[in-house]
Order: sequence, then C-alpha cells, then structure tokens
Amino acid sequence: MFKSLIPYTTPEIDPQAIFIIIKNISEGNIKEGKNIKKFEKKIAEYIGTKYAITVASGRAALYHVYKFFLQKNKRVILPSYTCIPAIDAARWGGGIPYFLDIDLDSYNPKFDKSVKKVKNIGAISLSYLYGLVGNIEPFLDYAKENNIPIIEDSAIALGASYKNKKAGAIGEAGIFSLQESKIFTSRRGGVITTNNKELYGYVKDIVNNQKFPSTPKLIFNLIFSYKRSLCSDPMIYGSTMYPLKRIMTSKSLKSLLENIMEFNPLESIDGRSPELMLESDKFKFTNIQASIALSSFRKIEKIIEKRRGLAKILSDELKDLGVHIPKETRGVTHAYGRFPIRIPGKNKFKLQKYFLSKGIETSLNYPYIIPKTKFMLKYKFNEKNYPNAITASKETLLLPFHTHLKEKDLFIIINAIKELIK
Repeated sequence: MFKSLIPYTTPEIDPQAIFIIIKNISEGNIKEGKNIKKFEKKIAEYIGTKYAITVASGRAALYHVYKFFLQKNKRVILPSYTCIPAIDAARWGGGIPYFLDIDLDSYNPKFDKSVKKVKNIGAISLSYLYGLVGNIEPFLDYAKENNIPIIEDSAIALGASYKNKKAGAIGEAGIFSLQESKIFTSRRGGVITTNNKELYGYVKDIVNNQKFPSTPKLIFNLIFSYKRSLCSDPMIYGSTMYPLKRIMTSKSLKSLLENIMEFNPLESIDGRSPELMLESDKFKFTNIQASIALSSFRKIEKIIEKRRGLAKILSDELKDLGVHIPKETRGVTHAYGRFPIRIPGKNKFKLQKYFLSKGIETSLNYPYIIPKTKFMLKYKFNEKNYPNAITASKETLLLPFHTHLKEKDLFIIINAIKELIK
C-alpha cells in the first residue's frame, strides 16, 4: 500500500455518470434507447464519415471489418509490435498475417519494399499504436495502386489526424475502442467508422441479431469504472484502487474477476489471447453505455486539448535528456492515447520498479513481439526481420497519462526521469 501513487491510467468518464446511470435505470432505458443512434451520428460527424456503428468492443469492431473484407487465404499486413486483440481480430477474420517491423518514433508499422512481393493481400492494417500516427503515405499509395482496403486500427487514436483528415476517415474503415483506458469510455464498446454502405449494412445486420449483455454485470462494471475515476487522486489511488488492482491480477482471483469484468486484465502484459472470439465480444452496445459515452464525447475537444497539453510539457522537459519520446512530423497530429518513453539500454521491467519506488505507476505494454505469441508460432517468422519491435518490447515503458494528471504530478514524473538519467 502506497501513501501516494500517481495512477498510470484513469477512466475518462463524466463526473455526473452516476446520475446518468440512475436515470437510465429509472426510465427503463438500459439496453434499448435513442442514445445509441445519437452517439453513432455524433461520432460519424466528428470523424467525417457517412456512417458509424457501435459494437461490443474494439476487438469486435476489427473482427467485423476483417470478416467483411477478407476472403479465404488472403494476407493481412500487420505490425509486429501492437496489442494482442488487434491480431486476434485478424486471425478470427481469416487473415494470414504478414508482419512488418515498426518505426521507433511512432510505433506504427514501417513500410518495407518486401510488401510488394507479397501475393494475395486482402487488407493493410494501419495501427496507430499509443494514439500516434506515423508515416502512412507509402501504405496509402500502395493500397490505392493495388486496390487494397486500408483498415485503420485507431482504437486509442480518437482525435488524431493526418493531413487534416481524421484517423478513422482515411481508409476504407476505422475502428475505435471505448474500453476503460481509452480516450473516453463507456466501460466497454467499439465503434466502426466508414463511408462504405455495404460494410455498414453488413455490420448492422450482425448487430441486429445479437443479444444484449447481462444487466447486473453491465451496471456493476459501469459503476466500477466510475469509482476508479473518483479515486484518481494519488493519495486516494495508492491506498485503495492500486491494492485492489494487485488482487485482481493475482493468480488466485484472476480467472474469477476476468469472468466478471469480461476481459483479461493482463492481456497487454502476458500476450495471452483466446483461441476463439469471446462471447462478451458478441453482445450489442447498450443505450446506457451510449448515454455515458455521449456525456464525455460532448467534451472531446477539451479532452484532446488537455492530452496534447500534457504531452507538450513532457516533450519539452524530456527532449534533451537522451530519452526517446514521441515526435510529430509534418501533417501529423497525435491523439496521445499513451505517452511511451524509451531509454536506450534500460530494461523496462527494472524501470517499472524504479518508478514505483518514486510513487509512479507505469505500464509495460507490450513485453513481446506478435510473431512469437502462441497462435502465430505456426507461421515460423524470422525474428531478425523485426529489430525495432524487439527493442520496443524490451525498452518501451508507458508513463502515467490521463486528463486527471495535475501539473505537479507531471513534474514528479519528470524529476524522477531526470534523477534516473543523472
């Protein structure tokens, strides 16, 4: 138990969320209601697409998109360093992976001339990992020349843009996640944005035939997310939510809590993924979730502005210390869903312990490369093709980054890094 601990992440949820939950329950609008369509319309308008449709999760959103575009034995161009759910979705959708190394400035896939030799490409995934947008122009050009659909994995990149076009409106389809740690949350949920009428109709038909999630689980998890948001102050978090988090990820209780919360709390750390799509990824998005999402989305510009302001302070203070930090290139606007750092030669596991001793919670995402995870081993990829991904898996650490961070918290983090460098 810590007297004070700066939380790594805190749910971006409206302070009035508890009243929204109570209102939906009292009016009987928990599962069905007008706010689902209202939220979808608002998202489409913001991104700049004709359509948006809500689904169970970001992973489910990706799966539906892959399932629509991919034919049997088609290859998918994917990053070798990303979150495991993104690869699960392609696998379940029938894609045969072709992995690319990443760019260490943006953590996005790096275009390789070898792509031009790959036969039977069914889709190219642009993975805006950590809410950062890299050099996507070569992918866009190659996809256009060869009539290959671009799928934007914008799970944590809401508000990012490339050449004044928002992430989610650049390719054939974009997906966003509304999971607890994303730009804003409805506890779970995913959104697909597209101008493709056939894709919209395809997913709409699927959603119309799905069931709603369990009401008790839904309410419990929404209230739990709200409680986490209330406990974001370091003095409160260190003595309440952090000890609870440790219990939740313990071996003895992890399976039980994974069932209640409907996701693996360690999936970004252990690289473990289910063989088949989870039942929780097959539920409808509910009206109460849309109501919560709408309340936060009304402040989306302020949320993005705050995140970019925090990123600027960190960037300005760390840029001359030999710490590898995100950079924005011409025409790119990052959403900063996360703030990754890398200190060349420093092991991320040791760094995590150091920061914890300073009252700072960090995250290790992702201490593995995708080609070496369980369901990818059968393809026998050569590790030598992914040197940057391997470096990132060993060295990249995620700093606390959310709108509840105060400037004094930022300088505790900055001073800890300066002390470490000295």
